[in-house]
Amino acid sequence: TLRQTLSFYLPVAASWLLMAFEGPIIYFFVNRLPETTDVTRAALGVVIGLSIWIESPVIGLLSTSTTLARNRQHYLQLRRFTAHICLVVSLVAALVALTPLYDLIVRSWMNQPDAVADGGRIGMVIMIPWSAAIGWRRYTQGILIRHGAARAVGWGTAVRLASAAVAAGVLYQFSNLPGVWIGGFAWVSAVVAEAIYAHLTARPIIYALCRTESNEQLGYRELARFHLPLSITSMIAILGKPVIQTGLAYGKNPAALVSAYEMGWILMFPMRALGFALPEVVIRLQEEQDSHRFLLRFCVAVGALASVILLLAVLTPLGEWYLQGVLFLPADNVHLARTWAIAASLLPFLTCAQAWLRGMLTATRRTYALGVSMGIYLAVLVAFLFASAALGWMNIATPAIAVTVATLIETAVLHRFWALHKR
Repeated sequence: TLRQTLSFYLPVAASWLLMAFEGPIIYFFVNRLPETTDVTRAALGVVIGLSIWIESPVIGLLSTSTTLARNRQHYLQLRRFTAHICLVVSLVAALVALTPLYDLIVRSWMNQPDAVADGGRIGMVIMIPWSAAIGWRRYTQGILIRHGAARAVGWGTAVRLASAAVAAGVLYQFSNLPGVWIGGFAWVSAVVAEAIYAHLTARPIIYALCRTESNEQLGYRELARFHLPLSITSMIAILGKPVIQTGLAYGKNPAALVSAYEMGWILMFPMRALGFALPEVVIRLQEEQDSHRFLLRFCVAVGALASVILLLAVLTPLGEWYLQGVLFLPADNVHLARTWAIAASLLPFLTCAQAWLRGMLTATRRTYALGVSMGIYLAVLVAFLFASAALGWMNIATPAIAVTVATLIETAVLHRFWALHKR
């Protein structure tokens, strides 16, 4: 029923929506610093883009935990696996931040200007704990969703949002730190606070779970085989943002383009986040009898509503007020950011439509399909962006068109995998 679906969806969607406002809150303070320029915003965009990519292997822990946290043995195996993967991503974050690998990635591969690369280095150092905190949080949130405590996920994100606001506000008011430092400390403080909250909230459920014995056993290799395609899918999906930043570096005034892209992405992300909440709902509710078509209609309806709301926000004075009045952007950046959001307005709908396919394929343990389709997505995105750069067509709308085309092709591939499964 709609009520049953909303009871699962709304708390998770609220969590994603609240998370989508974390960036705007941090930029609310950073953009008001006298020394903040396009270079500052571009450096922060590079830092958060790389940090999210480094932690991408742990993002799938939410789906893995939601699907597999069924009994005591499964829980212990999941906890062990989560600890290992969190350790690995933390080591990678430290290597990127503290070794010449940073210059290789940011200056050579991403072709960022020296001022942007220099400004972002300290941000990467500050963000080293980010990946492990995200991983532990998503693992415990999966347990909460699996066992009917999805509302706690929304409250956890409220804790995260409040922590980001307090950290950024205090540093803005009482320190002389640069904007990249303030942004890094605020993001790390927020995810650590949310991870602690999720862990404490999940303890009663974990206690009950540890008393649930079953003959169904989960091997470490089986768990790794299930999670690996989800990790690869996340890594490829999130690699899109650094790839776009690299492509924009070949346009005119790259710092302004990367800065405007970051702001346009922030404008669009809340609507797209409505789709990010759907796969776990599909995974959980597809077990109910005759639920598949209803869940598909629900995902499509949410996507249509999200794209319409985004267009209304961008095409009316609301978007300009938000970017210029709230985020304190210069007028030229406001125009570029709105242009990007208009060109990307189909993405929320496609994200929600994809969510049904992703959820169904994950629930039937065909996670390899997600990795294959995402690989095709990235190949199309890279080809489109660098063909545009070679032809001199790189402007703020080019990445939005590239992502939309690549997402359409990815959706077609996912649909083909689902059709083969049904057959």
